[in-house]
Amino acid sequence: MTLAEFYAARLDEIEQRAGYVHDDGRDKEPLGGTGRCVCGWPARVLREVEAKRKILETIDHAERESDAVDNIQIDGYLADDLRKLLALPFSDHPDYDQEWRP
Repeated sequence: MTLAEFYAARLDEIEQRAGYVHDDGRDKEPLGGTGRCVCGWPARVLREVEAKRKILETIDHAERESDAVDNIQIDGYLADDLRKLLALPFSDHPDYDQEWRP
């Protein structure tokens, strides 16, 4: 498993879980049968997952881009470091490779 695959899988897990429970494991309190919660927590988490996926896409694109006209170019080392930093909160996950630690 690559670092990118590991991190994408964690985002998938967060996205799936955000639809069902709070961060402390409590069941959501439905708001008028809509399936949404009165606290707003799941919606914020889903926006955060979307933002982090876009960050990864930007890193991948900038790393591949050879002609920087309107795009930021980054070298492979910086791209790897950014991915490592994004994955660091999951360093206690059993699939986390300690070699990914920044």
